[in-house]
Amino acid sequence: MIPAINLMPPECQRARLARRRVRQWASVVGLAVSTVLPVAALLHTSVDASLSRRQDQIIAREQASAAAVGSLEARLEELSHQQRVSDLLAARPQFTLLVNAVAGAVGDSIAVESMSVVGSQSDDTTERSLSIEGLAQSQLGAQQLAVRLEDLGVFTSVTLADTRRRSTPVGELVAFRVHAVLRGGSS
Repeated sequence: MIPAINLMPPECQRARLARRRVRQWASVVGLAVSTVLPVAALLHTSVDASLSRRQDQIIAREQASAAAVGSLEARLEELSHQQRVSDLLAARPQFTLLVNAVAGAVGDSIAVESMSVVGSQSDDTTERSLSIEGLAQSQLGAQQLAVRLEDLGVFTSVTLADTRRRSTPVGELVAFRVHAVLRGGSS
């Protein structure tokens, strides 16, 4: 058999071959794009939804943790307050004997308006002091009360902190305030 002879000029043959290759590559690329794009979109949607769900779960867990921490902080503060009150009550001495001794020192010529025990703490010591406010018939009566309180022996110091004249329905009296520091600190 005789081989076929192509009478087309070589330039036309190359152009035809180039067009054929371009068409083949275009169909391969078109097929790839039409196949890959839907799959990629499906995967993207699937991954995006999965990541979104995961992010929502993490945010929800973080919010629950923050709420739990807030609840625990509130409970801790409540327990701390209860502990402070318990410590205060446990460390508070019985003041019945002190009140009875002060009542004996006051006598009949003095009216006590208020009496309070105040504690202050510094470093390892607790200092308690007694504050008495009242009315005396004279300046001398208030000073005598301060001396009688010193003589009780339960105070490290007794100070007549304030005196002033006050008009009352029974006449002119001396209002006073005595400050006395209890001996023994936290006893």
